[in-house]
Amino acid sequence: QAGWLVLQATPLMLILFLVIPRTGALWSVPQDRRAATTGISDSMSPGDIGELAQSNALAFRVTFDGEAPSPRDRYWRGLVFSYFDGRQWQPTERQRATHFMSWREDDVRQWMNQVDPLGEPVAYEVMLEPTRQPWLYALAAPVSWSDDIGLGQEMRLQRDDPVMQRTAYRVQSHTRYGFQRSGLSEWERRQELQLPRDSNPETRATARQWARDARSPSELIERLMGLYRERFRYTLRPQTLGQHSVDEFLWQTQEGFCEHFASSFVFFLRAAGIPARVVVGYLGATHNPLEDYWTVRQRDAHAWAEVWLEGEGWVRFDPTGAVAPERIEQGLDVSLSATDGDMLQRPFGADLPFVMQLQLRWDALNYEWHRWVLGYDQGRQDAFLEDWLGGADLWRIALAVVLTGASLVSVLLLWMFWRQRPHYRYPADRQLARLERKLRRMGCPRRRGEPLTALARRLGRQQAELEPALIRIADLYERVSYGDNRAALTDLARAVTAFRGARTTPETPPA
Repeated sequence: QAGWLVLQATPLMLILFLVIPRTGALWSVPQDRRAATTGISDSMSPGDIGELAQSNALAFRVTFDGEAPSPRDRYWRGLVFSYFDGRQWQPTERQRATHFMSWREDDVRQWMNQVDPLGEPVAYEVMLEPTRQPWLYALAAPVSWSDDIGLGQEMRLQRDDPVMQRTAYRVQSHTRYGFQRSGLSEWERRQELQLPRDSNPETRATARQWARDARSPSELIERLMGLYRERFRYTLRPQTLGQHSVDEFLWQTQEGFCEHFASSFVFFLRAAGIPARVVVGYLGATHNPLEDYWTVRQRDAHAWAEVWLEGEGWVRFDPTGAVAPERIEQGLDVSLSATDGDMLQRPFGADLPFVMQLQLRWDALNYEWHRWVLGYDQGRQDAFLEDWLGGADLWRIALAVVLTGASLVSVLLLWMFWRQRPHYRYPADRQLARLERKLRRMGCPRRRGEPLTALARRLGRQQAELEPALIRIADLYERVSYGDNRAALTDLARAVTAFRGARTTPETPPA
């Protein structure tokens, strides 16, 4: 019964969706903003991203207008962390204070002046799952974006309010670029060189010594990358780190996940006097060939580093790639050992091609549905109303709703009338019912349980010409109903149609 009621309401719901002015996502149920954050948070400690990477939950989907960028350029930038307290990375007070969106032309122009695009831009649409956070994800460096998105600091796109429901937005990015080549201000340099006092003394001393030995920052970075490449192991099960976490990681345990490598890399360079910071987001994407879009999941969460170099500006470095280069090119699954791989949350039937194909098909249908619903904005609605109603005037919309509603009600009433029509067990019973209606109009209804032959003799006493016709109808009825003579059904229908008789005085039934 509930399903039937929903089916009846569906046409009206579609009409209202198509013609009522857009006031927001009315189909989305509001969620509690106090609920726990989904996905990447605004801080990072050892183990945070490793724990997140064990989830196969959907983060967002992406559709590129043209060819997708190479795996090395699929870094989905989220937040920048410049403050380190010895254990946790998070935004500085200045970064927190500027967590706002801006549409001011001066701000956008100032941002664009700091970006030196290299090559052609990449255009794409992102459909982001609810995160309960205001920031969005995009390939760096974004140079244009949807009108309802604002620009924050350090290439950050975000909305005014937290993303509490599935959201779609468009971005155009240059994956090859130079950023802030002109130099850092004094406060920016202090921010990107900040280190907690008296923490990780061994790393500090080693970094200063390597800085004195190196002829350039690039040489020092290459030496540090070589250290990761030769001695470290990429794993989801690193040893627990103590108070001096960077010292213990670099010189003792030498095993960890992306947050360990990014954190230690940035700390080392800062200790050597080179501005650096941690960036968190996602790396990679899985292609769905059925609808040609890409899926990014929580398991793709990643942390990397940005280093400011003289004449080059902010440059991305990923120390994880030095330890596990296959993580960059092929994804998380192939970069872990078999033991670590068992910790990953895999989709049901991952080893069965048929099941995986069904899952891809279902995900593609789900994605296309959400694209259509989210994409039906005010502009598309105006175009729809212009094509079908000749305009978006209120009287046109009201008239369309009333006429369509009346049509739906008429169809429903006809259907109800059709459902209430008599149902006959045998095909010949329909013709018998026609005959009985004619007899009632003549004033001689058939008596309850009266055989047709008895009816013929009774009416023959009043109108002799009726008896042969009724005898023939009775014979044809018996052939169809009891002799299974389907060919006689046509003759029976013709005989009933041809039956005529004058109106008679009802006969008094016997006492």
